[in-house]
Amino acid sequence: MKPYRTNLRDVPREGGLKEEDGWINMQVQLLIDQKTCGSAKLLVGWTVLPPGSRTEKHGHFTCDDFFIEI
Repeated sequence: MKPYRTNLRDVPREGGLKEEDGWINMQVQLLIDQKTCGSAKLLVGWTVLPPGSRTEKHGHFTCDDFFIEI
């Protein structure tokens, strides 16, 4: 099996994220998911939270979250 490679520059931002669903002024890109590499068990996303943005309290029952602060 050939390794899957991606680059943040090549991944479009997710559209249709609604504030009423908890997406408040966030930029989201999904680098690895079912659509990009066929993995139903792995999701790797890049989310930018500019000053004033936030995500409402929510849970992920089938995966873990991790945060990298730059």
